[in-house]
Amino acid sequence: MAAGFGTVCPSPAAAGAVEIAPTTIDLPSGSDTGVFYITNRGDRPIVAQVQGFAWRQTEAGDRLEPSDALTVSPPMARLAPGQQQIVRLAVTPDAASNDERAFRLLVSELPDPSEPVAQSVRVLLQFSVPVFKAGAHPSEAHLDWRAARSGDGLSLIARNTGARHVKLSGLSYAVAGERSAVLMPATFAYILPGASHRWTIPARDLKTGEPIRVTGRDDSAGAAIDASLAVVP
Repeated sequence: MAAGFGTVCPSPAAAGAVEIAPTTIDLPSGSDTGVFYITNRGDRPIVAQVQGFAWRQTEAGDRLEPSDALTVSPPMARLAPGQQQIVRLAVTPDAASNDERAFRLLVSELPDPSEPVAQSVRVLLQFSVPVFKAGAHPSEAHLDWRAARSGDGLSLIARNTGARHVKLSGLSYAVAGERSAVLMPATFAYILPGASHRWTIPARDLKTGEPIRVTGRDDSAGAAIDASLAVVP
């Protein structure tokens, strides 16, 4: 199952010469526009391309689809060493929907046509930046947890039945009073409204109704997660 300016993430993302900030963009219900920044921290010019996509989650995973609802300007820029580019974005209002809308910006480093062809391999970078546009009547996310036996172990499933996304981090689980085990080491997962995410843990001889506790954090809301559930057939 699928796992994806108002608020600015305090820590930029950097890889090699390219740095972007913020790494998540939250547009409040009263604003359809925002900005983010691309900075060249290297010692050679770079070319950056920015593309906007609608983001949804299905049983098969994350899906990015071309969309005219998210526009960026400029869509491409050449940055000299040390230069910073402001990129402006706009979300087209949707009067037919009051729900949160989710997009992603793909920021790609492209070969600089002004440079000679390199004889060595150079790794070009790509960042994926989540963009969330709050609905007209913002509300909270709500996770429904379920544990069920599966062919390759035990499945823990979280479904977001609320109206905004969650960003799960630091998830751990404990079975039948045992010491907790890490569910998501050093990573996180987004779950969009109406979508769900599945984790598989090693098979165990668990009885129907045996308790499992899941703990962690929703970084989007700044709230702790502490869910108690029981194994179902």
